[in-house]
Amino acid sequence: MVKEQAYALSRMYMHRPVRVHTSYGHLFDGIIVGVDSEYVYMKMRPQPYRAPFFPGYPYAYNPNNDILTLSLFTLLAIYLTM
Repeated sequence: MVKEQAYALSRMYMHRPVRVHTSYGHLFDGIIVGVDSEYVYMKMRPQPYRAPFFPGYPYAYNPNNDILTLSLFTLLAIYLTM
């Protein structure tokens, strides 16, 4: 994907759930919260993690608000998700 295409798609999909595929083979799920001429900023979806200190509850949700910064140059595809 060309940088200008990645920028246009990122702007079009702002504030919507997406899956981003990078040229390094990584997949990221989240919501695009910002775009500039070089980067796209995604709020990551909370991921389940092990919580061994809660007997009977092996999984809990990580209520993180992490923002991932990805270079527009490395994006291969952006997909809308539900």
